[in-house]
Amino acid sequence: MSNAMAQFDSLQEDALMQVEGGVVITATTCAAIGLGIAVVGLAAGIFVGAHL
Repeated sequence: MSNAMAQFDSLQEDALMQVEGGVVITATTCAAIGLGIAVVGLAAGIFVGAHL
């Protein structure tokens, strides 16, 4: 019985680590996309401003 519980605990930890990894990847991706949008917006603003 205790062996099964130990296996369950390790499975839970593995799942938690995978979820945390996914959250980090998602957050990093969102930050990168947001930064990309900001850079493009800034470049567009400079480009438009230079032509006005």
